[in-house]
Amino acid sequence: MSCLPASPKGEKVLVSWKREKEVFQGLGKRLRRAVKKALEALNNPYTSDWSYRKHFLRVIGVRIWYVQLYSGQASCAFCSYLKKAGCHPFCYRCSREVNGGCGLLLPMIIHSQGLPDGSGTEARSVPWVFRGPCGSFKRLPLFNYFKHFNLGSPSERTYAFEVLEGLFTGLTRGKRPCHICASVNIKIYKKCQESSLVYKDIPCSRTRGEISRAYGAVYGQRVG
Repeated sequence: MSCLPASPKGEKVLVSWKREKEVFQGLGKRLRRAVKKALEALNNPYTSDWSYRKHFLRVIGVRIWYVQLYSGQASCAFCSYLKKAGCHPFCYRCSREVNGGCGLLLPMIIHSQGLPDGSGTEARSVPWVFRGPCGSFKRLPLFNYFKHFNLGSPSERTYAFEVLEGLFTGLTRGKRPCHICASVNIKIYKKCQESSLVYKDIPCSRTRGEISRAYGAVYGQRVG
């Protein structure tokens, strides 16, 4: 029985099938890599600003709230009577008018609208996060504790959360928040004996105290 030569048409079909198989295999590998990368991103809150903001509100912010609540510490930045001021989009005022004037929430926070004029009182006033509570202080509930900071553009919210994390935990995205001190007053950073640890993951216990003293404020006042 003689062997018949292969049909040219059959060879073309076989080659085409092999090529399609290679393409699908390549797509499968790329899809698996994409899924693996996405899962790694979910497990690492510092891979993107979006994941960091989500991690802050769900984990870091809850820790800050818990410590402040059960230690009795408070500041005007977490009071329900603090409202947006009409003078600038980024300024706040006390609706009870106990603390007069407007001011920024955080030290040297940069907004897309720009900072106030350097000669203005709002630029030189103590940030609300360092202002002690009055007798009318009403702490915001946990689900809304950071509502004053969770406004504006995504980059503004990310920066606000980074500063809060640095002030209250001593770390910002896993690193020491030396840039916060430097942005307020470069002399604070230069005279710091721990500035050589800037890239270490060791929490800094001096950030909040150094910056509050630079503004002439004393953070840590307690409420009953």
